[in-house]
Amino acid sequence: MFKTYKFTMPVQTLFLLALLAAGCSYPELAERGENAPGSHRCGECHIAIYEEWKDSPHAKSFSNPAFKEVTYDYRFEFCLGCHAPDSIYTPPAADGQTSLIIPAPRQTNLDEGVNCNGCHLTADCKLAGPLKAAAPHPVANVHSLYKKSVLCGTCHQGTYREWLAVSDRDRKSCQDCHMPSSERKLIQDAPWSWFYKNKPTRKHSFSSEDGLNAVKAPIEITLGELRAAGSEVTGVIELENLSIPHSIPTGDYGYKEAVLIIEITYRSGRRQLIKEESFFTEMDTALEHGQKKYVKFSFPGNLKDVMGSHLETTLLRRTFDGSTKIILTQQSMPANLSLRVDIP
Repeated sequence: MFKTYKFTMPVQTLFLLALLAAGCSYPELAERGENAPGSHRCGECHIAIYEEWKDSPHAKSFSNPAFKEVTYDYRFEFCLGCHAPDSIYTPPAADGQTSLIIPAPRQTNLDEGVNCNGCHLTADCKLAGPLKAAAPHPVANVHSLYKKSVLCGTCHQGTYREWLAVSDRDRKSCQDCHMPSSERKLIQDAPWSWFYKNKPTRKHSFSSEDGLNAVKAPIEITLGELRAAGSEVTGVIELENLSIPHSIPTGDYGYKEAVLIIEITYRSGRRQLIKEESFFTEMDTALEHGQKKYVKFSFPGNLKDVMGSHLETTLLRRTFDGSTKIILTQQSMPANLSLRVDIP
């Protein structure tokens, strides 16, 4: 009598192993130096992730004109290790806890900035990530590092130290905010896509907008007491960083400005700027996690002007030349709710 054996290995996996055994593998994807592939090669299979990355700040970290200008045509070599890293594992690998060593800069594919290999290529030329999977290229058994903020802290060191200072119960990881989960196949290209199920991957857009969407009520803006005295109106706006686990603005280098813009919209619809207040990391005026700031303002007006008007507040990040503005929060508040009239 013959025994019947039940295979526990999924059929898809058996086919995948058969393909690999037949020589359908690409070890050149894990090369470094002159033989390093461009990120477009990774994008041939990891299509969705590549499409997100190529429009991200990471992809433009070396080629953007502002970086070229402030480094005097890349003469500040200290900056290159983070803006065009060879690999976060060289030299040496982040230990997952406290060791933050700037990566060595690479010499090829510089225009790709922080490319695929910069984050996923290990010191022994294997590709690593947060998900376990068989692949047609050398794969390293390193997964936990990609779920920890220290991965991002290798380059974003100042922001990482701010994040560490926030109590554990309040802080999400960098990836939780700036790389939201996306349920999908890791590989979209056939035939490899046939062997993969949907998994909780991460978006690779690395956007501030994603970070703001990930936290509930990140910045609270309230109107303090508003006074109308004679021909002048005075007041105060209160800002509080409730749940962003780092300062606003944040970062080690470059131009970092957050600005609060206060405007009034009168009953007639006319809008008037009444205050701009800037916050800078270098001047120790950044809005830290859990911190409140009070911004005073005044403008010519009287009780009649204020009644029926609204105060419009916008907190945003902007570049030095004002060409890029990222709105962090906006709020419209009826002016009369906090109004106090001083009677002579």
